[in-house]
Amino acid sequence: MIARIVSNRVEIAEGTHPVEALKLCMTENGHSQRQLAELIGTDRGNLSKILSMQLGISKELAAKLGTFYDIDPSVFILNMDTSLHSANKESLLRQEKFLAKELDTIERSIRQAIYIKENLERDLQRVRKTLQDI
Repeated sequence: MIARIVSNRVEIAEGTHPVEALKLCMTENGHSQRQLAELIGTDRGNLSKILSMQLGISKELAAKLGTFYDIDPSVFILNMDTSLHSANKESLLRQEKFLAKELDTIERSIRQAIYIKENLERDLQRVRKTLQDI
């Protein structure tokens, strides 16, 4: 059974990566990065780095976010077991998307090559027929 953490209108599954939980809270409450930074009194640049996973959420910021969104601050604190699983899943999802795109590109190229090959074969047949007729 997956435990749920509910904050106002936001439902967050247990094990959700802290940054994903933050993005969900922001989206559900209609907050932009700028608005949230101003509302909780934090640096907008740091918030941007957090949302792009270049910077972790400090315990102090987790406490501010927990108070602001009326949610358990632990939602915004990285659990290494969850993080590794989540990061691995995210990495695999990115890899899957990349490989599917590459495969699609190759399949498209193959279809184009087959089309060109068929046209060249028809042209070659026409040229050979014309040579026979001469």
